[in-house]
Amino acid sequence: MLRNFSIILFLLFSLNSYAQKSTELVKINGVKYYVHTVEKGHTLYAISKVYSVDIVDIIAANPGIGSGLNIGQELLIPKKDIDKKEAKKNPPQLINGKLIHTVVSKETLYGIASKYKISVEELVKQNPQVGDGLKVGMELVINQTTIEEISQGDIKPALPKDYIEHVVEEKETLYSISKTYNIGIDSIVSINPTLVDGLKIGMVLYIPKTEQEYIQQQQDKGLIYRAEYKDTYNIALFLPFDLVETDTIISDYILRRKPMEFSQNTMVSVEFYRGFLMALDSLKNQGLNAEIFVYDLGNDAGMAKKYISDGTLSKMDLLIGPFHFSTFIFMADFAHENKIKIVCPIDHPNRIMLKKPEVIESTPSQITQVRFLAEYFKIDQDSTRTIAVFGDEARSKIISDEFKKYTFENNIKAKHLLLNPSFKPREPKDKDEEVINPQFEYLINALDSNKVNRIFIASANDAFIIPLFNLMNGIDTSIYKIQVYGLNALYSSDQINNYYRHKFKLTLALTNFVDYLNPNTISFIKKYRRLYKTDPSASGFAMRGFDSGYYFLYQLLGYGLHFEMAFGQSRNESGLQMKFNFKNVEMESGFENQDMYLVRYEDYNMISLLTDINLKKPVQVEEEEVEEIEQQEINNQSPDE
Repeated sequence: MLRNFSIILFLLFSLNSYAQKSTELVKINGVKYYVHTVEKGHTLYAISKVYSVDIVDIIAANPGIGSGLNIGQELLIPKKDIDKKEAKKNPPQLINGKLIHTVVSKETLYGIASKYKISVEELVKQNPQVGDGLKVGMELVINQTTIEEISQGDIKPALPKDYIEHVVEEKETLYSISKTYNIGIDSIVSINPTLVDGLKIGMVLYIPKTEQEYIQQQQDKGLIYRAEYKDTYNIALFLPFDLVETDTIISDYILRRKPMEFSQNTMVSVEFYRGFLMALDSLKNQGLNAEIFVYDLGNDAGMAKKYISDGTLSKMDLLIGPFHFSTFIFMADFAHENKIKIVCPIDHPNRIMLKKPEVIESTPSQITQVRFLAEYFKIDQDSTRTIAVFGDEARSKIISDEFKKYTFENNIKAKHLLLNPSFKPREPKDKDEEVINPQFEYLINALDSNKVNRIFIASANDAFIIPLFNLMNGIDTSIYKIQVYGLNALYSSDQINNYYRHKFKLTLALTNFVDYLNPNTISFIKKYRRLYKTDPSASGFAMRGFDSGYYFLYQLLGYGLHFEMAFGQSRNESGLQMKFNFKNVEMESGFENQDMYLVRYEDYNMISLLTDINLKKPVQVEEEEVEEIEQQEINNQSPDE
């Protein structure tokens, strides 16, 4: 009984979101009218299309609406003025404020585009599912902002009776505007269809207004956010120094002259801390006052509870770390409860940001790496052929499914091949018989001899990648031009030899990359050597500590405690080994860094390619997102992996 009741409720709420043509008729002075109740996002143009009536006739029957529609307003649609011929030609519906055309038999893309006076290109852009052809019953979104020969007034969306007109200024983001008016981003987007092409300086946005929001707007006087600065900022660093073990090692060296062999955690922590202090020193010269509190914390949740219980952490303005997943989750909960921003300095699954707007993930996730590469593959699609190869193991499937989904949704041309590169063909019956590996033949048939073939390895599993390179080695590169692409995981694989990396011009989406010829890198190494009498190790944690410290402390110096409001103002923020471009993954959740390097092996050098890739839609976090294989690896992972 309860299940049936739940289904009924679901149907009721679902049907309420469909604003179909009204069947309510009234007679006024002998004239019959349909009564249409205006909902959020409705436009005069959309209503006219739904009822097959001219906009002029709707305005004539409803004096005053020419200046705009209001949500909840009742419009009279004159029945006598309905074009009966058009009404029989499959009129669209209004669903959740969007104009939706449902495809019927024998319709074409050109015919639908012509019907709504938009280009075929725009129709495909808004509905990438048509890439595989139109299907009966398919629902297509009609982007009203691109309709030709229609006035702006006719596509102005219905607004609340009380609203604010906000003019977008330089450096503003949709997230910061939503916080200014204390309203959800979805509420802004739903009544501002012009946002489909992104936020632009000078754009007028309509913001639903309540008394509280209006007071806040007056107080803020149009500012992006209310800046809040402090004379001195308190910063907590959580690093896995392993001090108890380290103390024993030092004692054994002093008393027994045993060699000092420190743990990997200790070495990583020391380097990160040194780099962080160098960043702090640089910013002190620019006026930053900060007090650093250092906590020895690895994967011991009991120690994390102890630190929280003493009350000091609640006075912090920024938390950086811990490195280990289990204790980071613990500290992220504490940060959320106390409204303190917390930075994740190494790669963890982006579900750590779910429902915690205080969490800042500094390393792009694997899914973001996939989307970054997919966006790059948009370039020169006519002269290139993109082929994604993947295996049937779980980790490969995660990557390939995401790539397939993203390329489909964004109209990126790509072929997808399921391969088993470890397949062993049968032995020849005699010495003259040539046995062709069917897996190799399958790969060759996907290539184009007239284009550059971009092969994306949609896997992070050495057991798939190594035999794949061996399989590709049989390709005649004098016939087929090959470039191989992959994710960050391929960079650290010691199973891929340099011959393959350079032969196929292996190009990787890297979350960290050091250019040792960069003057800033050279200057950092010289200063590090002078301060600590040694060079930073190849692990890169000294530079990571510097980048993390400099970027986030600079944000505090420049923008105050609410520096996240300024995220997205610049896309050219690069450190010694990291790029920074943070985006809010979803409303009321945290921020993820979505910028990275594209690095190619060529002529026995590693070349950083110039890119201008900006992911328009951030990665969404699913509450039930749990990948057992990934989780198991994280739990066993040391910080520098």
